[in-house]
Amino acid sequence: MSIYIKAMQYVALACFLGGPLFWGGVWNVLDTPDMRPITRQVWRRVCWGTVLGAGAFLLAAYAEALRVASDVIHITDFGALWEFMTGTRYGHMTLGKSVLVPGVLASFFWVSAPRVRWVGTTLCGLALLLTISLTSHAAAKPGLAPLVGDIAHLAGAVVWSGCLLYFASLPWQAIRHHLTATQRVFWRLIERVSTIALVAVSVLLGSGAVLAFLHVYGLAALSETPYGRRLTQKIVLLVLALGVAGWQLLRLNPALKRLARAAMFEAATALLGRCAWLARVETSLVLGALCLAGVLTTLSPAERPAHVTPMTWERVLGDWRLQVTMLPSGEPGHVQFDIALTSMHGLDIPPAMPLIGHLRMREHDMGTRPREATGMAPGRYLLPGRLSMAGTWEVALTWHPAGAPLQTTFLEIEAPTGALDQDRSRRLEWAALSFTPLALFSGLLGGLLGGLAVVTLWASRRGRMPVWATPFGLTLLAGGAFLVLRVVLVDAYPTTYVNNPVSGTPAVLAQGRALFLEHCATCHGATGQGDGALAATLPTRPADLSAAHVDDHTDGDLFWWLTHGMPGTAMPGWEAQLAAPSRWTLIRYIRSLRQGKT
Repeated sequence: MSIYIKAMQYVALACFLGGPLFWGGVWNVLDTPDMRPITRQVWRRVCWGTVLGAGAFLLAAYAEALRVASDVIHITDFGALWEFMTGTRYGHMTLGKSVLVPGVLASFFWVSAPRVRWVGTTLCGLALLLTISLTSHAAAKPGLAPLVGDIAHLAGAVVWSGCLLYFASLPWQAIRHHLTATQRVFWRLIERVSTIALVAVSVLLGSGAVLAFLHVYGLAALSETPYGRRLTQKIVLLVLALGVAGWQLLRLNPALKRLARAAMFEAATALLGRCAWLARVETSLVLGALCLAGVLTTLSPAERPAHVTPMTWERVLGDWRLQVTMLPSGEPGHVQFDIALTSMHGLDIPPAMPLIGHLRMREHDMGTRPREATGMAPGRYLLPGRLSMAGTWEVALTWHPAGAPLQTTFLEIEAPTGALDQDRSRRLEWAALSFTPLALFSGLLGGLLGGLAVVTLWASRRGRMPVWATPFGLTLLAGGAFLVLRVVLVDAYPTTYVNNPVSGTPAVLAQGRALFLEHCATCHGATGQGDGALAATLPTRPADLSAAHVDDHTDGDLFWWLTHGMPGTAMPGWEAQLAAPSRWTLIRYIRSLRQGKT
């Protein structure tokens, strides 16, 4: 039931806000005395659409509020219901919609001063979008960037779909009958709708890329989660709609202009019918995507999974058949391998035959050691393991049957998450732009391409560049956005991009060395190579702090691990024992181990 309510709410919102937008931003600007008969028909349709959209939107908003309230109270208890409406954010936003919807209607229909009318309508409309975003998935994210991105995404969707809805519902038959008198204004009308849609689509795609990064952990989520599957369907509909819009923009619109300038009105009228049909097709696709956007708000985002996805393997090595099942176990990142080993010739497997497993990451040495699997029955073993972080892992399984050669096989694991990833968060981090010279260059180049894209799109819309400059400008815009977003959209700890406030002076390094010998050398060794006195007794070898992998992490990463420890390892958090300046000092010394400054 909830998905239908949400779909209705989003479509009604486009119908409600699209009416004032189309009338004030498109039709009324181009209205002339020759267009008055058609204008009256358009005005009636805008009025009816706006009022019906407002009513349907409020109805859906209150229906959804009652559904949410029914999860915590009995909705027949009016006292508790009023407390829900006045004491919760969802209730506040619903009451806010009750005020803002009449505000939009009053500004649009009854304010006579044009400037006051459009300022009031716009502000009330934006505030209405805010009430929706404040109860969305983005509102649960830290910082303002997710909320601003959600508002921009919703605004782009409403502008595009609302404008298209009323453009598709124009009195096309009357327009074709009056084409001789209204042709010049009508071509400007098409260009204006195209320009507004172009801006809306650019905002929609840019904000959509940001929100997809924040809410979807990877490409696998698009097929493995309900949220990802609905998002994929939405993207497919939007791509089809963009294809229809591109065909109309690049082929039909120029052809219509040429026919009109050549006074071939009969051919232009026929082509205008195709234009109207394509507008309705595009509108249907966009409204379908809008319905799916409403459905997405009822599903849990496909964020970082709490556990690794179960996997199975089957191998045949000579006379042996191996079946392995990996299942999540306990804490995030912890897994257990259920191993079944059978002889192809039906031979009995000795209960004492050991099986050794070694789980390791390909890209990094995580200090893992081979361990013997626990024998549960002849040919049946259990092997626990821990995936520290997302990436490509492999487990090597080795056994040595009596009187037969040693057998070894390797199983590959693509881990979408790990024990160390659970404290990370996906977010927009502008500090990442200045963190490295390469990141800064990428950001500057992206900004330059974005500026060129804006100039190209403006010139193409003004007729100063050919029509093919529009897709070229969009390509530049996409490239510039990619170069910037690839840097500022991060999956990181809260302290990852915090600069070390302690300078690396000789005095600081000496102080850091003293701290290291006192607190760290027991496990990591005096030179940080992971060979301390307790290293051999630990289940996971301590990290070699003089190795190259240390350079793969920022000082902020190291600070987070020093503060909170590393889940699933013997590495504790030192927040209670060491003050923040001491932890930063210790990090300076750890860096010197790698850089040879000791």
